[in-house]
Amino acid sequence: MRSVIFAIALVVGAVGASRASENRLLAEAVDLPGFVMFHDSGAPGMVLVVVHDNATLMRFYGQTEKGNNHAPDGTSLLRLNSITKVFTAEVVASLASDGKLSLTDPLQRFAGGEKVPEFGTRPITLLNLATHSAALPREMGDLPQGTNPRAWPTQQDRWKWLVGYKLPWAPGTVAAYSNVGFDLLADATDGSGGLYSTANDMARWLRHNLEDTSGALALSHAIYRPRQTMPAAIGFDEVAPMAGLGLGWVEVAAQANQPMLLVKSGGGAGFMSYIAFAPSRGVGVFLAVNRVDFPMFLGLAGAANNLLASLATR
Repeated sequence: MRSVIFAIALVVGAVGASRASENRLLAEAVDLPGFVMFHDSGAPGMVLVVVHDNATLMRFYGQTEKGNNHAPDGTSLLRLNSITKVFTAEVVASLASDGKLSLTDPLQRFAGGEKVPEFGTRPITLLNLATHSAALPREMGDLPQGTNPRAWPTQQDRWKWLVGYKLPWAPGTVAAYSNVGFDLLADATDGSGGLYSTANDMARWLRHNLEDTSGALALSHAIYRPRQTMPAAIGFDEVAPMAGLGLGWVEVAAQANQPMLLVKSGGGAGFMSYIAFAPSRGVGVFLAVNRVDFPMFLGLAGAANNLLASLATR
């Protein structure tokens, strides 16, 4: 399977968005809400990226670390955490679009001789992994004492654990958020939460998702697990009620003046991040704060969705 190094290169190699691309309408829409979002977050610093049609606006607040008096900018490095999953999933979608694999391929094909568990005769497929529906838990278990949480499990740990795991239900029937599932999907580097990026790079990533017409992106954005088709959907409603699952992306249904959104959030290792965009509306947002606080983050993501609603009026 292609490594997520492809995705890392896409992000790290981006050219920074220029302030020359700002326009007055976008600044008017963003400046006050952005300041309020930062103030309410209680974080030392925040980066905010908004794209709207042909305009891109980035705003930077506070400090990269409390007390260092160094303001963030478009090149400040931040951890994406679980937003990594949508990069991992698009690598798989790209391979599927190129005909090098199928989303319905069983994980067994890539197991290197290890035995992947099944439920009866029902195997775990790549699509199951990419839509959190492989009947796998969120994590493998408790972190071993004294272990770096961002260095465990290793690939060897994962596959050793998988061989002895008993699936509790049939893959493809229930969606339950799974970090270990995405690490198995990546089958290389940390595919559930290991990427770093910058505001400049994420501006490019937003535009890619809004403007690219490739078959890989169509596969990535498609909804494979509508909520109402499953007996349970666990771990997806923190930011807003989940309506369905794409490849890593969470669909939020249109409501009132808010259009349908594809969103992904991430948290841990000192950062919380959020990306959301409205397909076909030409508007998207990315933000990150250097503080881990889940109740705070719910309000921040809700404010970001409201900001999108103010710009997606067509």
